[in-house]
Amino acid sequence: MARIVDEVSIVAKAGNGGKGCESRTYISEKKFLPTGGEGGKGGNVIIRADSNVTSLKAFLYQRRFVAESGGHGGSNHKKGKKGRDLIIAVPCGTMIFEKEKRFLVRDLSRSGEEVMIVEGSKGGAGNEGGKEAGPGESGQTLQMILSLRILADVFLVGLPNAGKSKLLNLLTRAHVKEEPYPFSTKYPEIGIHETSDFEQLRLCELPGLYRESPDGRGVGFDFLKHLERAKVILLMLDPLNNFVSSLQEGYDVLLGVLARFQGSFPEIPRVIAVNKMDLREARERVEKENFRPKDPLFLISAETREGIEPLARYLAQVVKERSNA
Repeated sequence: MARIVDEVSIVAKAGNGGKGCESRTYISEKKFLPTGGEGGKGGNVIIRADSNVTSLKAFLYQRRFVAESGGHGGSNHKKGKKGRDLIIAVPCGTMIFEKEKRFLVRDLSRSGEEVMIVEGSKGGAGNEGGKEAGPGESGQTLQMILSLRILADVFLVGLPNAGKSKLLNLLTRAHVKEEPYPFSTKYPEIGIHETSDFEQLRLCELPGLYRESPDGRGVGFDFLKHLERAKVILLMLDPLNNFVSSLQEGYDVLLGVLARFQGSFPEIPRVIAVNKMDLREARERVEKENFRPKDPLFLISAETREGIEPLARYLAQVVKERSNA
């Protein structure tokens, strides 16, 4: 399973300023004019969101980025050429933090958005006009953390082995590997669902959660940071889950974990899907428990497609309403 790289540390350095020129144009044997030009300004480092970039994985192999230095000044008042700007392309949804103090520099959520991280340094003065020629300034260096928040409309959140991967595959043909054991999904998985009116929903399955997830058990719960951009959360439950004794307990556990990660997450609109309704024992448990949450509830089977179409239509409706709000 390919890992989604969602956080990396990089260093960016602006271009050095070019060296100023020491030059003289002689009018006579004893008389001259200082004509050395100043050095060119160094290139800026710019980070730009690009919809064609989908991962931060490339930054695992290159972590240092240096813009071009400015050209040296020349004789006859010739100014050095400005260094080329360095543009670093990142996925949409990338948040840029200054590393030491971890303050947010910019959140690049839309393709084409950009921010100049470090500005190119000034070139050195030439000796024209009687000035003293000097070297250019050294380019500023900044250490940053790039932290990706997955841009998805619907996030599948549920207990381990509740059938999230099977549902994602059914709705999006994502071809995520399905395993019959808990915690088989270790990283977020993404798929695209095409609605009946040719709209697209971006779905993201998150790894399984249970009561001990906040303590680092299972695969932990740090991946919940991606919910910051969720339009709707699809809570996946199943009546036969080994991690809880009832649907209500499962529901309470999931909301508790979400709240523990970030207090505002339980306020994100939710839909509940109770899976595995193709199994007789599951149906009997649902009838016996009389589970009645306040959130919209769908009884489904990712195995037989029971209840899938109404669920998909409802998700599309909620996403559309949230997008137009």
